[in-house]
Amino acid sequence: MKFINCQTKVWTPDHWTGGQPFLTQKLCQLVIKAEIPARFRWFSKQAQKIAAGKEATYVEQVVQTQLVKHWESQDEPAHLRTIRDRILLAGGRRTGRLLGLYQQVLQHRLSPSSEESQPPHTEGLEEASTPVEIGIRGVSIDDSVEQMELRLSGLVVQREGQLLPYNRIYPLVFNQSWVEKALATLRPYAESLSAWIASDSTDESRLLQGQALQEALSWAEGKSLDNEDYRFLQASERLEHQTDRACHLGIFSTTTSMGECDTG
Repeated sequence: MKFINCQTKVWTPDHWTGGQPFLTQKLCQLVIKAEIPARFRWFSKQAQKIAAGKEATYVEQVVQTQLVKHWESQDEPAHLRTIRDRILLAGGRRTGRLLGLYQQVLQHRLSPSSEESQPPHTEGLEEASTPVEIGIRGVSIDDSVEQMELRLSGLVVQREGQLLPYNRIYPLVFNQSWVEKALATLRPYAESLSAWIASDSTDESRLLQGQALQEALSWAEGKSLDNEDYRFLQASERLEHQTDRACHLGIFSTTTSMGECDTG
């Protein structure tokens, strides 16, 4: 016995895909190919209710094992990789801003309500009239360039004035861990941070000062980073404050030389 009809009372692909056309078609094909074990068959109304719940669980297993797990190698034809590349190949600070914004979208999501509504069929930047899940909130729409670019990537959608993940599958693939790893490769201070950590956080020559520190703080703003990042930036700020104070008092030490003071 197989799932022959993708639109049934038991489940609908939009529950997972949010109506994204390519992903909906792919999920249908995967489920149709998946044979339902004999224990999921039913012969009475009471058994049918139990089987319906198990069918939903079975579909979730298909999503997890054939779409989410090892998604980069299973993503054929490419869809998830295309979304990934639209973000990561945007370039430098632009990629960092998009990742930071998407990270905020993930952090604003609430636990799904037990009562759920039918996800809308949305295309591109069109605003949907019904949320994917009751009880979900996102980042407020402000029509910024970053929000527009993130929506164009296909990763998020605008619903009722909120920026939300397009569907349930994308946050499983592009989750907080994925964002953090992507941000780690973009750190403008990556080399200095690595050297500072290697010195057991004692080599003050690796800390940031002046313009480099201000650029790093600006880059880190609005992002959720590792504890090591915050420790490094805080240590850099403390050293800069010490340097400024020493320059003001005319006191110089092994870590503060006259050349570091602004004599202008």
